[in-house]
Amino acid sequence: MTDKEIIADLIKSGKYELERDGWSQVKPAYFIELGFPKSFIDPLISTFVSDGTIKGSLWKNDSCYYWHRVWCDLLEEIREKTKIDDLSTIPEKEFLDLVNNTQIIYKDVHVYDEEHKLKGKETKVLEGKLILEKFEDVYIHESKGVYYLTFLRALTDLFGIKAGQAYHGRGSQAGEYIRTIHEHLGINKDEFGKVVIQE
Repeated sequence: MTDKEIIADLIKSGKYELERDGWSQVKPAYFIELGFPKSFIDPLISTFVSDGTIKGSLWKNDSCYYWHRVWCDLLEEIREKTKIDDLSTIPEKEFLDLVNNTQIIYKDVHVYDEEHKLKGKETKVLEGKLILEKFEDVYIHESKGVYYLTFLRALTDLFGIKAGQAYHGRGSQAGEYIRTIHEHLGINKDEFGKVVIQE
C-alpha cells in the first residue's frame, strides 16, 4: 500500500481521529506508533527554539502562565536595579548572581482557605533563585517534533486537496483542514469529530 492509502485507511476506519489542534508540537514517535508511515512523518520534523515569550515558547504545563509572568517581573526588577535594558549583555555568571540576589515582593495577595473562601490578604516574597528554578521546570528551550498544523497541511497536500482560507487563528486553520479532509474521504464528521446530522 502507498502512504496515501495507508493514511486514508487510518482516518476513514476511525483508528485515528484528527484533532483540532493548531498549536502543539508532537513527537514523531506518536504518529509512527499509531501507524503513520515514517516516510510521511520524517519530512515534517522540525526543531523549535523557544524565544522566552508565552506564545513563542514550548511549555511543560499550564503553570507556565504564572511563572512566566513572575519571571518577567524579576527581569524588570533587575533592569531597574542595574539600569541595563538589554540583560543579554550581562555575563552569565554575573546575571545569575543578580537573579539569586533579587526578590519580587507582591503586596495585597489574596489568600484563600481550603474551601476556596477568601481569608484575607498578605505580602508575598519570592526569591529570584526559586523563580528561576520554577521557570526552568516548565520552560522547554528547544524541541524536535512535528507541528500538528504542519501535519494537517501535509495531509491536504497528500490527498491533493485545497482547504478554504481561515482568518481567525491557528485553531480555525486546523478546523478547516480537518473539515476539508473529512469531506474528501467521505467522513460524516465535523472538525470537532462530531457526527453531522444530515437533514
